[in-house]
Amino acid sequence: MMNKIGGSLALLFTDLNLGGRTGIDLVNTVKKRHPSLAVILTSGHGYSDLPADTVFMPKPWNALDVLIQAQRALENGNP
Repeated sequence: MMNKIGGSLALLFTDLNLGGRTGIDLVNTVKKRHPSLAVILTSGHGYSDLPADTVFMPKPWNALDVLIQAQRALENGNP
């Protein structure tokens, strides 16, 4: 699905724990195809080895913080 809609996305917001795979795996896969896509990774546990250009938001977060990060991504030239 990312091959079809990836070019029209501005932000990927994903959890570190996705069940069968990690959010890091997803971020690495998506960034290979869409390197300019802004990414926010979230988790209730700390994480330090982030892929390049990835923002970490620890839980709990509020919706306003997510919107602020999305605005920053747009201001930094992401689609």
